[in-house]
Amino acid sequence: MVNTSAIVCWMVALVYGVTALILTKRSKPFPFFTGISIPAEKLTDVRAYNRDNGKMWALYAAIHVVAGLLALISNILGFVLFGLFIIPGLIVMYKIHKRIFDRYRNPESTEYY
Repeated sequence: MVNTSAIVCWMVALVYGVTALILTKRSKPFPFFTGISIPAEKLTDVRAYNRDNGKMWALYAAIHVVAGLLALISNILGFVLFGLFIIPGLIVMYKIHKRIFDRYRNPESTEYY
């Protein structure tokens, strides 16, 4: 029997995991979901900024892998966990991303997140 919720969780985890890998190799600053590009001049260390963002996305992917494993116990549990992780998780990720941006923001830059 195919466990739909586990498959959905793992597919989402795969997308987030690939995003994390791309981020750790990227030389230009990676925007979050806003789509607003961040000029490299606004950051003190672009590679460290991308690496920290990659870690954030990798953690989010790992959470969805665990949700997929728990979904093997129950489809309903999988969908409930997925719903709990997807929207609140993105809000938490936005706040973490803001902290990462603030950590690497060039002090000479007058713009904030």
